[in-house]
Amino acid sequence: MRTTNKFKSLLAITGLLLTSSAATAQSWNIGSPTATDVVATLDDTTLTITGTGTGVMADYEYSAAPWYPSKDAIKTVVINGGVTSIGDQAFRDCSGLTSVTIPNSVASIGRNAFVGCGGLIGALTIPDGVTSIGEGAFQFCSGLTSVTIPDSVTSIENATFAGCSSLTSVTIPNSVTSIGQAAFMNCSGLTSVTCLATTPPTMQSSNFQGNDTDTLYVPIASLEAYKALHRGYRVAFSEIVGIATSTTAISTTNKDEIALYGISNGIAIATKAATSVSIFNIAGQKVYQSIVDGSAEIGLTQGVYVVRVGDESKKVIVK
Repeated sequence: MRTTNKFKSLLAITGLLLTSSAATAQSWNIGSPTATDVVATLDDTTLTITGTGTGVMADYEYSAAPWYPSKDAIKTVVINGGVTSIGDQAFRDCSGLTSVTIPNSVASIGRNAFVGCGGLIGALTIPDGVTSIGEGAFQFCSGLTSVTIPDSVTSIENATFAGCSSLTSVTIPNSVTSIGQAAFMNCSGLTSVTCLATTPPTMQSSNFQGNDTDTLYVPIASLEAYKALHRGYRVAFSEIVGIATSTTAISTTNKDEIALYGISNGIAIATKAATSVSIFNIAGQKVYQSIVDGSAEIGLTQGVYVVRVGDESKKVIVK
């Protein structure tokens, strides 16, 4: 009898624990102007955002997001398709956040949306659907090492990536027409800045203040246009270097012409004779080495590369 009673008590306690665990999940309607268009659910360490209707998420001031009291416990943010905007200050100071999923349905990322999320580590890819990134959106995300900004973005606002101290390289797409005040200020680890815009975006000298890089890489056809700007570029960078963004012909020491192309997702090479080809990323690491006789296409991720053909080298952008 005692054994049976103990077993029943154990089952009761187990059931209570399970009920308590399930009860920890919290949900909020956070759409704007229709609250039910976006629902946020915090279950343990995962915050899931689901959108219907307009999919527009409400904006918040500083600590007003309903999950803010639990911000230190949030490890993962999953934003599902159907959400079209990320609100101002939405995930501010979620210092334990290590993973965020942003779908292509998102068109705008609000002001200070991820400010202070120092736990986000590694590469961040902003999806192609995003057209607007608010001021300070990723400010003080000190763990980010690289950021991919899509061609859909036309402006980088004030302090968007300021204080991202682990950021080592950034490529600004051709679509960008303006770069806000202090956009990349105090990104102390930044060693490579490439701007693909054929028309130099408007900017201020403080945009890249406090960084380790003195060189800006731009399309070779626009080199003089960048150098002609007395404010901004010539103050922020001591050297502006033109690099190939399309077909480039170079000659090796034996005078055989080599056709070198920057293509989508890689580099294409055509040679008239067997030629040694090496490719290095901007950090100096060799990513390819072979003898090319005829033609070859080498798949590479987006970025700036140095291609060594024989005894000569060229910088090439892969979009």
